[in-house]
This record gives sequence, C-alpha cells and structure tokens, in this order.
Amino acid sequence: MSFSVTIVNACSECGHCAESWDWDGMTYNLTPMFAEAGFYELLFRGLNGRGKLVTTDELLPVVCAGYADMVASPQKYRAMNPPNGWGDYEGALKFTQQLRDACERYPGAIVEVSG
Repeated sequence: MSFSVTIVNACSECGHCAESWDWDGMTYNLTPMFAEAGFYELLFRGLNGRGKLVTTDELLPVVCAGYADMVASPQKYRAMNPPNGWGDYEGALKFTQQLRDACERYPGAIVEVSG
C-alpha cells in the first residue's frame, strides 16, 4: 500500500486558485523511519480527512529535525529498510528532503495525506 501527500497553497489574492506540490506513491513500509524521524504522527494526523489537517508551518520544524537526524544517522535508518524490498532509506530521505523543501516554499499551506 502507498500514500500520497499534497500541499495546497491557496492564492493570496483570491484564496481559491492554488499551487500545489504532490508526492504520490510513497510506501507505508517506510512509516517506521518517519516515526523514528519524529514526523509520522503529525503528517498523518489528517489522513483521508479523518482529523485536523496540518499546515506547513506546523510540519516544517518537525520535518527539518527529522531530516537532520536521518542525514546524521543513516545506519540507524538503513537498519529499518523493509525486508520485502518495498522502499528504502534513500527513498525515505529523498521524500523527507522534498517535503521539507515544499513546506519552505509554501508557508501556511494545508498538507493533505491520502491513501
């Protein structure tokens, strides 16, 4: 199974049209890494609209700290590579880096997770 993350940034002029960032197809097999990095719970708080959606402002500091830990401790995270081969540390690190960059690019935007 996989999940998708979309960051929706409403237009500052009209509040309707939007820019967005999407990551589709991240495997749930990597969620132990995201939990260890400290942002899984916050990111998935609004999964499929079941809870309060998180904003990039809330998520950014947590993802930055998680990314720094992932970079500083690659062996710890590589040890969590799924035995079935679906996903790996490098993919999780790339996702985390791009999520961090998107949070920086779209301050105050809504983060939607589905899957």
